[in-house]
Amino acid sequence: MIDPRHLTMQQWADAVNLTLASSGPTTKLQGSDWGNWAYDTIALPQVAIFSPPSPRGFARWDEWAQRFVECVPL
Repeated sequence: MIDPRHLTMQQWADAVNLTLASSGPTTKLQGSDWGNWAYDTIALPQVAIFSPPSPRGFARWDEWAQRFVECVPL
């Protein structure tokens, strides 16, 4: 699990992308647009099979990221 606590969104997204890179193309986080990056990430087939949470309804990236890591074994 890549724990999002004590990381910036960029650091966490980069770590997730590095972990998922061997399974296919990932999207780089652009600035602070974590929502679009999250949608792209949960759409990846190797992630979607775990039914990760949608970023909709989460005001903060770290709240979504914590739910993500509870669902997706990275």
